[in-house]
Amino acid sequence: MLRKAVAKTGERFSTKGDICGDSFSYVGLAVMRDRPAHQIYVNQTGYLRKVLGKFEMLTCCGRATPMDASVKLRAHTEAEDAADRDQYRQAI
Repeated sequence: MLRKAVAKTGERFSTKGDICGDSFSYVGLAVMRDRPAHQIYVNQTGYLRKVLGKFEMLTCCGRATPMDASVKLRAHTEAEDAADRDQYRQAI
């Protein structure tokens, strides 16, 4: 039944590896199984690298706060480009 569900979803999304194996990628998630320990690990490292690469941020450094706390925010104006808003949403 699992294979049938994966095959149906695979018609629309990319999968890599055997879904019943110990390591595979499914809908942007990397899944690793440790059968002896009865544990499953899931991460999105590959997806994260893809997004960071798209926005040329592969070498960025992490911070405790996402932006300078002294920045003054302002309301959106009609003159701002919609494409910039879409790119911002994608990056977030």
